[in-house]
Amino acid sequence: MLTITVDDSAFRATMRRLQDGMSDLTPVMERIGYTLETNIRGRFETKTDPTGQRWKPWAASTRETYPTPGSVFAKTEGPGNGRLLDRYGTMLAGLSYEAQADSVRVGFAMPYAAYHEYGTKKMPRRGMLMGNPDAGTLGQADERAVLDILDGFLQGLTK
Repeated sequence: MLTITVDDSAFRATMRRLQDGMSDLTPVMERIGYTLETNIRGRFETKTDPTGQRWKPWAASTRETYPTPGSVFAKTEGPGNGRLLDRYGTMLAGLSYEAQADSVRVGFAMPYAAYHEYGTKKMPRRGMLMGNPDAGTLGQADERAVLDILDGFLQGLTK
């Protein structure tokens, strides 16, 4: 299993303030998980990574290995189901989040998702979650969304 930890000082400072005001952060973590999962699903539609960069298209050698129309795995016209990074529909089907009182995990059931997130010597990176996986950071829009969620919960504490 691959674990990526996002470490951000603004996030940590806000989390400390929330922990001081809430006994159970599960609702906060649920909202963050739902938001990040939704954003990731959207990336499969736009074929862009968390920084807005377009995913590289399939290599010809990859396209040649995809199921043909009418095969048991083909869901649409064209090779496989026609979705970059989701040849058989299993990648998106395995996307989920799990929220607890002090953390949220967002990820894929398929271990090969890490190859797409980081890229390999033979395959370009097609990020889904991390803006910069080497630094362990989210893309700016995802980071802003998480901080907005935290700010919203903080606002609720002061009312």
